[in-house]
Amino acid sequence: MIRRQKLFTFESKVTAMVIAIILASTAFTAVLIAMISGAILREQAVRSCQERLHTISRRFDITLNRIQSQASLLTFYKATTHRQTGSQETSTPYEAFLRDAAFSSYLAEYLATQPAVGSIAYYDGDNLSISKDTYGTGGGTGFLVPQEVRESFLNSDAASLWYVREGTSGQEENYLFFCMKKSYSFSGSPIGMFTIMVSPKEIRDIYRGSTAEGELFLTADSTGAVCACSEERLVGSGLAALFSLSGKPRSGDIVALEGRDYLYSSMRYPEADMELILLTPRAAIYRQAFYLFQAVVLLGLLFVALAIWRSRHYMQRLLRPLGEITASIRRMAAGTYDVRVPVCTEDELGVLAGELNAMADNTQQLLLRIREESEQRHRFELSYLQVQMQPHFLYNTLETVCGMIQSGESEESIELINQISGFYRAVLNGGQEVVPLSHEMEITRSYLRIMQTRYAGAFQFTLSMDESACACPLPKLILQPFVENSVVHGFIGFHTEEELRLHVSVRRDPDGISIRIRDNGAGMQPETAARLNGDRPCPADSFGISGARKRLRLYFGQAAQVVVHSAPGAGTRIDMRIPDRLAGPVQPEQGE
Repeated sequence: MIRRQKLFTFESKVTAMVIAIILASTAFTAVLIAMISGAILREQAVRSCQERLHTISRRFDITLNRIQSQASLLTFYKATTHRQTGSQETSTPYEAFLRDAAFSSYLAEYLATQPAVGSIAYYDGDNLSISKDTYGTGGGTGFLVPQEVRESFLNSDAASLWYVREGTSGQEENYLFFCMKKSYSFSGSPIGMFTIMVSPKEIRDIYRGSTAEGELFLTADSTGAVCACSEERLVGSGLAALFSLSGKPRSGDIVALEGRDYLYSSMRYPEADMELILLTPRAAIYRQAFYLFQAVVLLGLLFVALAIWRSRHYMQRLLRPLGEITASIRRMAAGTYDVRVPVCTEDELGVLAGELNAMADNTQQLLLRIREESEQRHRFELSYLQVQMQPHFLYNTLETVCGMIQSGESEESIELINQISGFYRAVLNGGQEVVPLSHEMEITRSYLRIMQTRYAGAFQFTLSMDESACACPLPKLILQPFVENSVVHGFIGFHTEEELRLHVSVRRDPDGISIRIRDNGAGMQPETAARLNGDRPCPADSFGISGARKRLRLYFGQAAQVVVHSAPGAGTRIDMRIPDRLAGPVQPEQGE
């Protein structure tokens, strides 16, 4: 239960709130950084892919320029042959045959020395095949460039052009790459064109080494078909079907291929009707962002641990005045109003501590006034009860003295007056309202001697008391009403053959002081005893007993008990128990 209370203290709640704010801020910061860094890394990846695609396109250009440079000898040879033999229209068939045979032989020699070239063909200005060599193509004419493509190239202003076409069923490659180059005479006019099929190995060497681990390079033609790829199994597939898209993806999109996500980057190659494509794994792009996210989370957790440690320190300093105020309020609630909260700050807690101290001062002063008024009221009540008990005894005794004087019993009256004087001297006792039990026994003894004088031979009495109980304090004139009740109501007018006796005994036991007043007089009815034992109002003649009980409870509280045991003709026994406010050893009884 104590642990549960500590768990829900204000300090714990504030600490938990601070930790929650730090965790939420850390999580938000980490996610925001991951999103921003992810976007930046994606943009950088697209830019990097575009740069590498430009590099690959420049490699295509270098390959094209190298083939063009190598083919320059063919162009020069053709131009020289054209100048020596003249135009085809003016030459004889035999001359044309010799020229074509010589040029075909030259093409064969060229093809044998160029591993990058798979086959080569030459067309004159009328787009007619003059000489060709199918070395490396497996025979047939499947490598040829379509006539409409050649015508379009011859009629254009371009000096060279790439062309990609799908291979035939008898060829090993799915797609073939051709480089078309025009030949010119020495006067600068076009006299024909070469179609050079580039070796597939040469094409693969262009993009080999340009891709990182996990990346894919693709070359697609105008129809969206993959005509070259770093993964040979993908050649011939359509882009839309390959990525399961309804249309062609754009550069910067995220596409899915074989269960993996890739960043799609593309670039149009202007020297050929094809598109260069680079696929970068998404995980590789966002790996740095993920590392950054992990670093932010770890730093956030470290910061949380540091914040918990520091917040506990600062919270304890900040909330120490609040804890002192709470502890003071609890002590005040328990009845201790002498506590004061030290005011160490000038903020709201300092103002609260000051107001709490002022409230404690006011409450303490109020309780002091209430206690003084209560004690004064008790004193007034005790004095009032004592004043009520004394007059009737004094009046009756003085009447007895008057009667004795009238009867000529001067010595007895003087003795009675001395007894009355001693009694009231003991009763007054300097105005003290609470006296030791030994003093109260002396008052009782004086009273009984006066009553024996007034009622000569009516009864006998004995008093006994533990010496250890002599100093026990109690209100004055407590025993007198009870012994008076025994004498007046138990002995006077009661006739019996036995000697009437009254015995008052006081002893101390571990539970307190026990006082017993026992007589063998007339006794009383059970109803009267019940009224005396209860808290109900008693008749006027029983005021002394009820007043004594009230006085005892005013002084000792509910711990004081007075029980009356009586029966008609069997006497009366009164048992009183009061708390022992003094400690001391129990002594044996001594009688008188």
